[in-house]
Amino acid sequence: MDWNAFLMRHGLDRDPGCYHSADCCCKYGAQNFAGLPEQDRRQIHREAVEVIVAHPLVPIGLAITTQPYLRSIRHEKPVHKSEYIYCFKKLLPLLAKHMFTRPEGSSVAITLEKTKKVIGRVTSAYESAMSAQHAETQALFTSTPTMEPKKGWPQLQAADVLAYELGLDLKWNWNPARSYPRRGSCNQLLKHCSRTKGLLVLLEVGERGVRRDPNWFKPVEKGSP
Repeated sequence: MDWNAFLMRHGLDRDPGCYHSADCCCKYGAQNFAGLPEQDRRQIHREAVEVIVAHPLVPIGLAITTQPYLRSIRHEKPVHKSEYIYCFKKLLPLLAKHMFTRPEGSSVAITLEKTKKVIGRVTSAYESAMSAQHAETQALFTSTPTMEPKKGWPQLQAADVLAYELGLDLKWNWNPARSYPRRGSCNQLLKHCSRTKGLLVLLEVGERGVRRDPNWFKPVEKGSP
């Protein structure tokens, strides 16, 4: 089953025309999922994950410890969604380095979800990050990022699923006082990342600097159902 067939199967192909993990997985369901039994919504989300891992999509992503990051910039002028721009800018040089491990001739074309408030800052962050790279690295990136709506872009919807799962994993387990089994759907995505030689990075950001955690996003032997 491909992504469009998945949307059609659950009546999402026309309105809203995309799958949004948080709407499906929140406590009572929202938007198109409002009123659906929890078990049904879990099954829909599992199907979304299964479609993703059945395809050769290569997961690429970077996460940060958001609250320590926000505390570290508390004396700076507040900027809307600054954590997203920070992640994007940190990811670009790591992605460039990772591309040299991919088959010869591979290149990068970046498409982000269309959000009016960050378009200018995304372009600025991209240009700043690329200016620090050698010409050979810059040549891997085909153009400046484009921004598109989720509707009609399965890649952006798949990225939404990945972001939801990794965010939940961090939220549940980052605090040492809380420990949950890793969700089976998250573990499936992490195994898929390992198979496809993707790049998932966690940066511990704080007032004392940034530390890269190389082990957080490694799959476990078996996640929870």
